[in-house]
Amino acid sequence: MTERLAGHVLANYDKFVDGINEVGSIESHLTSALAATKVARQQLGSAAHEVETNMFVGKQTRRKQALVQLLDVLLRLKEAYTLHEELKYVWVLCVVFVCVCVYVA
Repeated sequence: MTERLAGHVLANYDKFVDGINEVGSIESHLTSALAATKVARQQLGSAAHEVETNMFVGKQTRRKQALVQLLDVLLRLKEAYTLHEELKYVWVLCVVFVCVCVYVA
């Protein structure tokens, strides 16, 4: 039986060697794939961080634009209030002037 098994192994030795070489080749491909996967994960992590940073900057930019618009409205409102107060003062002066003119006449 041992001779028969040895004969079978020797008869198929080329197939055995080809199989061993194929296993080595597959191992090499898997090692390369693992390295590529590690690099890809690092790149994805960097890209995710960059996207997060850009989203934060975009959000802050939109917030700043809204605040600048609000400031513009508030400044115009303040100017309108100042003009209103000045007009009230001028109106009072006009009334006093008319009263003085009527009294003097």
